[in-house]
Amino acid sequence: MHEFSHYVNLRSLVHFHVYVHFDGYSDSKNEELERTVAELQLKLKDVTADLNAEQEKGYKQVEQFTSENAKLKYRITHLVRLLEEVLSKLASK
Repeated sequence: MHEFSHYVNLRSLVHFHVYVHFDGYSDSKNEELERTVAELQLKLKDVTADLNAEQEKGYKQVEQFTSENAKLKYRITHLVRLLEEVLSKLASK
């Protein structure tokens, strides 16, 4: 969540650059702003890559947990059947 907020803030700043009116700024100020925007775009790209990597990691964990859950459900079902059989045999004695 924390990285996502940085992603949103950087994205907003980069989009803000598109709307900034540069009249009245010196060429050096415009160059400085352009460098800043380029840096922000690189950071945005990095954060986006990190976010995508974390998302993929999360998907893999969900798949792993889903698989483990299915195995545990099978084991529980098997143990319940065995318990029912034992109780049934004990009741019939």
